[in-house]
Amino acid sequence: MNLIKFRGWDKKNKKMLEDLIVWGESVFGYEGLKEQDKIILKDLGPDIIPMQFTGHEDQDGNEIYDNDIVDFDNGQYQAFIRWKDCMWYHDFPKMP
Repeated sequence: MNLIKFRGWDKKNKKMLEDLIVWGESVFGYEGLKEQDKIILKDLGPDIIPMQFTGHEDQDGNEIYDNDIVDFDNGQYQAFIRWKDCMWYHDFPKMP
């Protein structure tokens, strides 16, 4: 069974945010604990691009997420990881 988890790219601040919750069209981050067993979430707004974990890791053990750019053949080729037709695939950019 694959673990379902998200991270997100913050377009405004140009940084990656970890451990996000995606609910419909909204993306939330943890703001803190209020009381026992209660978590405070903060709506992060439209500047966050959610990225879902694929369930796969690269050769160095780094998790691969939707929209990641991965290298093939010792860096000779690059591809985007995408979700389409109920499966993950490699989207190679068109060469000029």
